[in-house]
Amino acid sequence: MRNDEILKLEYMLDNGFDKQTIIESLKPRQTNHQDAPAGGISLRAAERKYKVSNRTISNWVKAGYIPVLLRTKKQLYVDEAKLAEIANYHIRHGGRGKWSILKKMRANAVA
Repeated sequence: MRNDEILKLEYMLDNGFDKQTIIESLKPRQTNHQDAPAGGISLRAAERKYKVSNRTISNWVKAGYIPVLLRTKKQLYVDEAKLAEIANYHIRHGGRGKWSILKKMRANAVA
């Protein structure tokens, strides 16, 4: 237990809270977290995993380079395979994100 949880528990015990209320306060809260769809990754997770800024990845999504698999109220899940390909190319070739990826997309369109 963390210190703040211990203090909260002591407060509740000292102030005569009933047993059920104390038990309910100790249960972990459920979040509205949704798992990523198969083959997908959230932008936040992608930013940490591939060391590319969230803004850069968002711009790639807006430009249509990376397909969106699922959009929720708070998260955006994209195709991880396509993101990995583009992110690795971006890291290897450096430069500004938009320009290095644009060159790659043009080369793939010609081939």
